[in-house]
Amino acid sequence: MKRIGIALLGVGNVGGGVHDLLASNNVMAKRARIKIEIVAASARNLRRARKRLGPGVPVHADWREAVAADGVDAVVELIGGLDDALACAREVLGAGKPLITANKALLATHGGELLALARERGAGLYYEAAVAGCVPAIRTIRDALAGDEIESIVGILNGTCNYIMTQLAREGKGFEEALALASELGYAEADPSLDVDGWDAAHKAVILAWLAYGLPLAMDRIAVEGIRGAAVADRDCAAEFGYVIKLLAHVKDHGRRGVETQVAPALIARSHPLAAVNDNLNGLLVRTRYAGELLLVGAGAGALPTASAVVADIIAAARDGAPPALPFGGKASARHCARINLGSQAYLRVRVIDAKGVLARISQTLSAAGLSIEAIHQQESHSGAEVDIAILLHELDWAALRRTMARLAKMKQVVAPPVAMPIIIPHIKDE
Repeated sequence: MKRIGIALLGVGNVGGGVHDLLASNNVMAKRARIKIEIVAASARNLRRARKRLGPGVPVHADWREAVAADGVDAVVELIGGLDDALACAREVLGAGKPLITANKALLATHGGELLALARERGAGLYYEAAVAGCVPAIRTIRDALAGDEIESIVGILNGTCNYIMTQLAREGKGFEEALALASELGYAEADPSLDVDGWDAAHKAVILAWLAYGLPLAMDRIAVEGIRGAAVADRDCAAEFGYVIKLLAHVKDHGRRGVETQVAPALIARSHPLAAVNDNLNGLLVRTRYAGELLLVGAGAGALPTASAVVADIIAAARDGAPPALPFGGKASARHCARINLGSQAYLRVRVIDAKGVLARISQTLSAAGLSIEAIHQQESHSGAEVDIAILLHELDWAALRRTMARLAKMKQVVAPPVAMPIIIPHIKDE
């Protein structure tokens, strides 16, 4: 049986989960005939970490001491954040050792540098747990679909946001109430901004865009919008049309026009399987040219689900040595990320004072901009009351829609800024 000694940097929820999996005589490791031993660790809370790991594992306050310990063959980085994690990654890969990480922010912001260093030093960089927890998103795109052409990826990649949106849709709760419940259940951090403002999902989307299309690992070209403004009115209007709203990462190839890469609330037909991915689960829909559609669903976070992906990467490091760092022959594509919304339908909601001729004027404004209406729903109301008008639009130019929304906002009967969302997965129309 092959042995691999690891330095475990970070003994929080996931790091503790890695220890627990290994301590339970992990079946996968036995099947692979690999003995994994934690030979050193680092942690912020030394007392808690030593209690969790037991007396046989030295725990250091400084991660450098753990990395330099005798018998360390690979390093598991679960520190989080950027500064220490980046310094650690540079040191480990620079020494030619495998690095296993769940740090999506690190990869999304400094991945290009780290991948180049891994190639230069012949070191393995493993990051399955960085996207969608235990869902094998990375291996599916990088390995299983290596012989195919990926047309698009649609992902529910943040369990906190998905839980909140599920509470809005299924339980009728408002955003603040749903967020408070997510915090009580441990799904949301003390500061939930990274999740609810869309940046956690954006980090993962950048990694997926790199894997699928060789785009540079960079955050500066991705369009990001979170769910902080999620409204009950949109939930209700979307339901009238047979849709649900999810925070979606959307990566789509438009050839020479670029690769659409964005994170935003969007509509999915309620009949589609991805719409049934609820609570804190993650889901990934990959459309390919030859294999068709693949749907991956599972726990996107949590100590043991994420730890299972980390342990699988440790086994891969022991087996493989140094896998290819890039799936595109070592060169990133010259194509760019862009918020394009080509070929997308849209949902539009306009809150107005109900008065004669308002709907007709909105319709005329949309028509004059070349925006074609598929369906309209207007709430029942009394003259003079505020009412929401919800409109489904055919495939459109989003720049034209944004200009039209600005014109609609200036109408005296419109009482709030209009809201628009892409329809990423529309209803299947009868031929």
